[in-house]
Amino acid sequence: MIQKTLLKLWRRRKAVSPVIATILLIALTVTAAAIVYFVVVPLLRGNPELVLMDYELADTDASDLADELTLTLNNVGTAEATLATITVIRNEEAAN
Repeated sequence: MIQKTLLKLWRRRKAVSPVIATILLIALTVTAAAIVYFVVVPLLRGNPELVLMDYELADTDASDLADELTLTLNNVGTAEATLATITVIRNEEAAN
């Protein structure tokens, strides 16, 4: 009895209109493309990231003050890094 009722219900059921189906497919495609563009593409682009590994202060003129600074930097990012400026801050005063 229940099977016959279910079969009648399934027979009366209508399919989605071709126009609606086309609109749904286009919306699904646009959504998938947006997800790929905003999530996957930034992951593929490289980001440089410089990390200070070590530094050394040296007194080259025997004045008991350090006048030479040697930095060891390592690029741990996924792209080539370019170093344009280094600013050293001491006692809230900057020196380039």
